Amino acid sequence: MNDTIKLSTEDLEELKNVCEVCQQAKQTRLKFGTGRLKAERPLQIIHTDLCGPIDPCTWNGKRYFITFQDDYTHYTFVYLLDNKTEVQEILKEFVKRVEVYWNLKVSKIRCDNGREFINKDIQAWSKSKGIIIDTTTPYTPQLNGRTERLNRTLLDKVRALLFDSILNKEMWVEALYCATYILNRLPSNILEKTPFEMWEKRKPNLELMQIFGNIAHTKNLGPLKKLEARSRKLFFVGYAPNGYRLWSQEKRKIIIARDVVFEEIHEKEKISTQNKKIKFIQMEKESDEEVEEELLDNENWEDAQEQQADNTSDSQEENNNLINVKRKSIR
Repeated sequence: MNDTIKLSTEDLEELKNVCEVCQQAKQTRLKFGTGRLKAERPLQIIHTDLCGPIDPCTWNGKRYFITFQDDYTHYTFVYLLDNKTEVQEILKEFVKRVEVYWNLKVSKIRCDNGREFINKDIQAWSKSKGIIIDTTTPYTPQLNGRTERLNRTLLDKVRALLFDSILNKEMWVEALYCATYILNRLPSNILEKTPFEMWEKRKPNLELMQIFGNIAHTKNLGPLKKLEARSRKLFFVGYAPNGYRLWSQEKRKIIIARDVVFEEIHEKEKISTQNKKIKFIQMEKESDEEVEEELLDNENWEDAQEQQADNTSDSQEENNNLINVKRKSIR
């Protein structure tokens, strides 16, 4: 015998009615669809998001970073900020840079509802440029999922790079640049190419890739005495347009050099070193807070010393505040 209760059409219609008490007790969020349009050309849609404040701050005092990703090519840019008020100028600088590069106009910027993106100045600027500011619904970061996932991916890589090296947490800015560099050169299942190929229209040179935190030896330039060392010991922390970004613990500066000999830290040595006590000594702030760029093929040391690294995602302006790391020698 079938004891199943059979409901009439009227009963079924009544069940569809909204019950206020039921909604107050157990209302849940609706499913998030994928109805947003995808770009059909570069710069049609730019995704952006601000991340921070991050503790500790970088060795040069930065606490925030902002990401920009082109929807069509998936190419990513990263900029460092002291505070949220810098977003407007960074946004304008980025748009100008990519529009000149592609000779195309940015059509839409997709972001969350943060005040750094939604204010009178940004609205007036975007209106004058003909750019649509496409914001998400408040308290709904899922609608800005592209950049939310991007920031999570970058921070995962940053942590991995730092944990695998002997550098301290204040170097997360360099790990972030390095992670972005790597991400742009990783193949994408959606694109069937790397973002670098989509953006640059050429294949990336992977022969330049190095392990973050590797020991790097670069030549001492300038007049040297007969018995002075011809090389300096630095740490590899990233890539520059014409060389490598190297960290000098002695000078607390980023040095950009072209001719570098790398000495990979072996796994046993790395584990042994990390297990030992590392003393951090705060050094005095230097009055000269510029990034020293060395062109090793330039015979004039004084001229080479004056040049500075570009303030871009590949080579940002560096200044002070990194803790000097002192390692005990391994027996």
